[in-house]
Amino acid sequence: MKNERGSALASVTYLVLLLSMITVPLLMFVNQGATNATRNAEGEKAYYAAESGSAILKRALTEAINTSQIRMNEATINTLVTAINNKQLRVNNLPLTLSNLQNTRTVVNGQSLFATEQTTTVAYTFSNRSRTQSSKLRFKVDPGSANTNPYAYNTNSIFGINAVVPNQSMVTNKLQDGSSSTPKNAPQQAITGAEYNNQFNAYFDAQVAARPQPLTPEALTPAPSPPLSNYTLAPGALNINNNRNGAAAQGNISVKWGGGNSNSTLVINGDLISAGDINFQDFQDITINGNLIAGGNINFSNYINNLKVTGSIMTGGSSGFSMPGGASKIDIGGSLTSTSNITMASFNNDMTVGGSILASQTYTVGQGSKLIVSSGEISAKTLTFNGSVGEISVAKSLKARDSISFNASINKFTVGGNVSSMGDVDFNQNVGQLTMPAGSIISGGSLRMFSIGTLTLNGSLSAAVDINLRNTITTSNITGSGSMLAGNDITVNYVDNLHMTGSVSSGRNVTFNNGSTGNFTMGGSIYAPGQLTWPYIAGLSVSGSVYAGSTNMTGTIGTLAIGGTFLSKGELNFKYINKLSVAGFIGSEGQISFVDMGSTPKPSFGGITTPVGVTMPSYMTYPIVLNYNPPGGTAGNVGSNPIVTFDNWGS
Repeated sequence: MKNERGSALASVTYLVLLLSMITVPLLMFVNQGATNATRNAEGEKAYYAAESGSAILKRALTEAINTSQIRMNEATINTLVTAINNKQLRVNNLPLTLSNLQNTRTVVNGQSLFATEQTTTVAYTFSNRSRTQSSKLRFKVDPGSANTNPYAYNTNSIFGINAVVPNQSMVTNKLQDGSSSTPKNAPQQAITGAEYNNQFNAYFDAQVAARPQPLTPEALTPAPSPPLSNYTLAPGALNINNNRNGAAAQGNISVKWGGGNSNSTLVINGDLISAGDINFQDFQDITINGNLIAGGNINFSNYINNLKVTGSIMTGGSSGFSMPGGASKIDIGGSLTSTSNITMASFNNDMTVGGSILASQTYTVGQGSKLIVSSGEISAKTLTFNGSVGEISVAKSLKARDSISFNASINKFTVGGNVSSMGDVDFNQNVGQLTMPAGSIISGGSLRMFSIGTLTLNGSLSAAVDINLRNTITTSNITGSGSMLAGNDITVNYVDNLHMTGSVSSGRNVTFNNGSTGNFTMGGSIYAPGQLTWPYIAGLSVSGSVYAGSTNMTGTIGTLAIGGTFLSKGELNFKYINKLSVAGFIGSEGQISFVDMGSTPKPSFGGITTPVGVTMPSYMTYPIVLNYNPPGGTAGNVGSNPIVTFDNWGS
């Protein structure tokens, strides 16, 4: 059955009103006799004809609108104006023949279908005198209040007056008005399947096109070249075998214990500078009270107990900074930078850097206790962590151009900025606690995380390609922008609890694999224009909407609560939902099926729309509560009526 507020009935209403009004003289706006004294006869004819036409137009528009809460547009007003022209009027408001009227025309200056104001001009011409008058139809300014009258609001989409519920028995027996205790028919209108799909796709595609997009990775911070020009370099090479003041040489510097110092301790008071390489051998404890700078490479041949540099370490050679033998404790007051590579085999105690770690090529770290970058960032073409680390703490961002790989476990990982790579980001082993109070994990390729104990992120998980949470996440709190953003697929495995303030936004598929014993809460929406899949979820609460190209809901859902709409281009087959609540519409281009749902509380949603059909189990005798709430508009009482006003006369 068609919605009684539909535009089809509006045209019939216009014509009925016109036929009744044109046969009865209208009340004259001004005294005709008084006007005849000041205007000639031809002008009077034009004046009264135009005014009479406008008066009828005003009456027709106003009464039709007040009778049926319709949506006006240029086409419907043109229909009305054509009817007025076909019923010509005398100056006394009675129909006249064509010989009495010369050159009658009516002009409609309309706007779009969604216009808030429609202007119509009626013009009549007699001989050389013409009169025009414009009337304006102002549409509803107040759209109404929410959910006090489930059927009052109409909108130009499949979710309002064109909502399709073809199974009348299902509507009568299974749907219950939100304010009523007995089943009640839902608003419905029969339209062609092609038109339904056109409208559905237009709305669906517009929502998906506006979905949150993956974030852009950060640009690298280049490593500075060693500032050799700031120093006066002595010619030749230099050998150092005991304590001394700082030194600067054009050639290589070799630091080797010469014996006589049982502690094997070296102290350099000042900067140690070489235009070539600096090679450290034998010393167990090295303190440089200044900067350590090499135009070439800095190498440590053997294991050392402690390395302390109060300034910065800077290299410019092809190998860069290399400590293959590792160290127990490393303390750098400034930054550690290389225009090529930085390699740390291991640090058994702590490595503390007061500034930043910058490598133009690779930064590779082995096993360590703690890695602390207290005020800066870590930036390299490639970042690789090959050994387990007890704790990593970086004050600002950790970023790479090619890739970031964590190949061993990390007990505690804290980053003040972003973890960002223009390529892939891989957490290949366990991370006990990952905390990012002011940043996001951003991949220009794919983001893969093996296992996270506790994830606390005041930002987003973002990948230009895929996001794959491959193993258990015990507890996840993603706040701030708080989204999962992927260009292609998002896959989540074995998540116990996931709480997000943002959206799960995929360019293709979203998959929740292998079930969850906990709850998912999302402040935004789920976008899966490919397929949305879940086998089992204890509880899913989405404040926004769900948009899925197709769905695969194979297992039990304890609680499903959607604050907006749930729309799919494919079939919607709801299996084994204990508690179902969708504030907006459940809509599909295919069949909508409810296999098994709990009865306490009653399932409820704001509407249902499908061109195919709706099926429910025969034993499901209790009704679904319908609180009519189409997307894109407010469900509720009709607001202010349209207003028709006259503009000033024109000649």
